[in-house]
Order: sequence, then C-alpha cells, then structure tokens
Amino acid sequence: LLPGVVPDDLTETEKRTLRLLQTGPHSLYFLAHELDKDPYLINLDRLVRLGLLARASVTPTDIVHALGTFTGWNQEAAILGTKILALRMGLDWKTFLVRAMDSIINRLCLTILQSVINFEGKQFQLGRGIEAQYFIEKILKTGKTESLELSARLQYPIIGIGAPVRAYLPGVAEKLNTRLLIPDHAEVANAIGAATGKVMEKIRMLIKPGSEGGFILHSPWERKTFMYLEDAKKYALEEAKRQASLAAERAGAVDYQLAFSCEDITSGIKSTWQDEIYVETRIEVTGVGRPKWESNHQNSTKFFIT
Repeated sequence: LLPGVVPDDLTETEKRTLRLLQTGPHSLYFLAHELDKDPYLINLDRLVRLGLLARASVTPTDIVHALGTFTGWNQEAAILGTKILALRMGLDWKTFLVRAMDSIINRLCLTILQSVINFEGKQFQLGRGIEAQYFIEKILKTGKTESLELSARLQYPIIGIGAPVRAYLPGVAEKLNTRLLIPDHAEVANAIGAATGKVMEKIRMLIKPGSEGGFILHSPWERKTFMYLEDAKKYALEEAKRQASLAAERAGAVDYQLAFSCEDITSGIKSTWQDEIYVETRIEVTGVGRPKWESNHQNSTKFFIT
C-alpha cells in the first residue's frame, strides 16, 4: 500500500482491499479469501495506476536467492515468498525450487533458440503448436526420456551480463551445448546502457479472461473486450507498438528500435506446457533510441525486433 490521494469513485472491492492492506502487504490469495472472490477475477489495476498499490511477486531472482546461488539482495524475503508459493502449489519447498529453476533455464533456452530462428529470417514461434513443443521438450529434456532423445548445439557462445548470470547461464549453456563467456565486471555491465544516454519508453498491456467469457485487454488508456484471445493479442501488439513509437518520438528519440514480448502466464510449473491453465497474457513494447541532439541530423529509421 502506497501513500496517495484516494478518489471518491472507488468500488467496494477497491475500498475493502485498501483497508486490508493498511495492516501490511498480503498475497492475492489472502485478499481473495477475505473478499470472498476468485483470485483470478480480482482486478486491482486501477489502484496500481493511481499509485495506491504496488505489486510484488516471486521472480527468477528470488528463486536463485532462495537457492543461495546468488544473494545480492534480501534473501529472507525471497525464502518467505518462495515458501508461500510452494505451499500454494502443494509442493515441498526444495522440490518447488528445483522445478522453478529448471523452468527458468528452459525458458531462457527457448528464448535463445527463438532469437536464433529470428536471426535466420524465419517467421514462426517455437512456443506455438504441439508439434514444435514436442521436439523442444525433447531437446530441453523437460519430460520423461522415452524412445527418442534429441539435442541442440548452438554455434555461437553465450555472453552473459548482469549480476545473477552466473546462477542462470551455466545450465543454459550446458543444455544448448555451447560455451558461456562472462566478462569481468559483468555485474555492472547493464549500467552502461544508462550511461550512454539512450531514450527508452515502455508500454505494458495485460489480457485476462473475462468473468463471463471472452478476454479483457487492460491498457493505460483503454479497457477493451474480445471474444478470442488471438484477436486480443493482435490488437494489443499493434496498439502497443503504435503508442511506443509515439512515446519515443515525443521523448526525442531517433533511430529507435521497438522490441516487444508477448508472454502467456499459466498456473503452476508443469513438466509439459499442455497441462497448464491460462491465467493472463503480458505484453510489453519498448522503444529505445538515441537522443535527437546526438543524431547529427541523420534521417531516423525504425524497425522491429521480434
């Protein structure tokens, strides 16, 4: 709960949520229990946009803190958060951490493989289609070993920067059969981007199942309902790219790039993707470019990174 001006038109659910959070932070499941609502149907986005509420959740960094492989920040909070999540999923804490770490490594591998496919000019998504998932699961060894074993070999080394890369990337490099290069002072390499004066603008959107069917798109400027998830994703990506372009240009960026991600969130960490339950889709578009004063009057160009 954050300090701020509370508007007069809050819903009863929003008012009760603020009262509950006055005693301290609570999980979404605790709030749902106290409000007698389904946790997946509680919409607190407006409280976040108003600056009255801040979300906190378990992240990959919390997982490595709980495992002890990286402890740059608050390890106690990470342990408590992961224990709550393990309990919610009906798993032993250590089992949960092992599964979560394996899932993180597999998702990093999938992201790298998708980047290689994009680099080669191919226009398809590995995460879509049961046929592709079958071969990816074999390559990443996410299921039981049966009659067919597959492996992949990445022809380029992986270069890791950022504080926790030593906790994540060795497992990734091993699964992709490639070298891992971590340069000196890799933990502060991310700060270089900030020091070089880049202009960055982000647009985030969220798609959730509707309480009466369909899907609801939540964005900073509108709330829109769709019958089908793919239609909601297509509209959201196009609109987010347009808004990110406008925001980057208003901020004085030139020669800017638009990088976007579209992530489906499912409940639980399973050994296969087919068994997971859809929760929401998170869409983020980031525009990054040079300040106009740095451009030396060069013509601006724009392109997308998929």
